[in-house]
Amino acid sequence: RKRLINVKGKGGGNMMKKLILTILLFVLPISLIDAYPNEPSGYASMYWGESLNKVKARYNTSFLRYNQARTGALYMVTIPNAYGELGMLGRVNVICFFDNDRLSHITIPIFRKPEEIENTYRDSLRDLKSICGTPKYFANSAVWNGNITMMGLAKNEAGVAIELMDVRYLHKIMNE
Repeated sequence: RKRLINVKGKGGGNMMKKLILTILLFVLPISLIDAYPNEPSGYASMYWGESLNKVKARYNTSFLRYNQARTGALYMVTIPNAYGELGMLGRVNVICFFDNDRLSHITIPIFRKPEEIENTYRDSLRDLKSICGTPKYFANSAVWNGNITMMGLAKNEAGVAIELMDVRYLHKIMNE
């Protein structure tokens, strides 16, 4: 029985903004220093703080846009095979944010038809819980607070997204 999710599709900028907003509005009052099992330090051999050039050397990347301050940029990164990492299987397109040329945030969008979103969210939540333990729940999202990575799973009308954020970057944007 195949439980892992095969992802295809492009985009995800609006979904990423909505999940970041959800995390910032609902999670920040909660302690940021909770460890969870198997806490990642990035995704698919991309690690927090790694330079854009190192990621480009391993993966096909496409520039999407700069942030407003032009201190960071979003790139689409194609992972040829996720090998089941975080429940993902096969080719996965992720959106990576590089703050001052350093990897700080990864969005894994899972685009689905409206009738498939609920099942995809439930299956993704089950997979992530089996890897990382029980999250904190909010409306249409689940969040794992960690020492290294804040991870979220959210759903909206476009599909489901797994968000990974370097906790150091989260602290930086909170203090700006």
